[in-house]
Amino acid sequence: MANAEATQTVNLAGELDGAGHTISGVAGVDYVVSNTARLIEATAPSTISNLTIDGKDIKVAKNGTEYGIRGIYTIGTGDITIQNVKILNCTYGINANNAGKLTVLNSTLQSWNSFGSTTENRFENVTFTAGPEYANFRPYNNTVCKNCEFTGVTIDLSCMVAGANITFDQCTVDGQPLEESDLSDANGNFVIK
Repeated sequence: MANAEATQTVNLAGELDGAGHTISGVAGVDYVVSNTARLIEATAPSTISNLTIDGKDIKVAKNGTEYGIRGIYTIGTGDITIQNVKILNCTYGINANNAGKLTVLNSTLQSWNSFGSTTENRFENVTFTAGPEYANFRPYNNTVCKNCEFTGVTIDLSCMVAGANITFDQCTVDGQPLEESDLSDANGNFVIK
């Protein structure tokens, strides 16, 4: 068996149009023993579209330490756009750390999704769903969610940096209009439309 390390990911800078294909693992990798394993590492500026990323066939070691697989991990300075993408069966859907904007359109993101303190986020027509291990949505910086559905997901705002704001525009939680009571640790810097 091969071991997944950060250097064995699909490294992307530019545009990736998956043309409807599925990435179901890192080439030659079938067992994750590193907490940095990533199926796609996107360096800003980048665009990823028309793709399914599915970690279902990747085994994850559990040796007293949490190891997992990230569907998309973002780095660099600049903007990243993700559109018409499904991320399924990964420990973490998107783990964003680029300094710039992250825009996600018409996509499905499963499991733990975390968007870092240097990343400004826009989600439109995105479905966030519970994964096999996690069900978290954690934005750190300014974020807009428009026409998004949260199904079985904790909307955790405890990590928002000072002065950051989040807007929910026509969003739903488990099929019902999103309300303040659906937000975990909301600090007042949110708007629900």
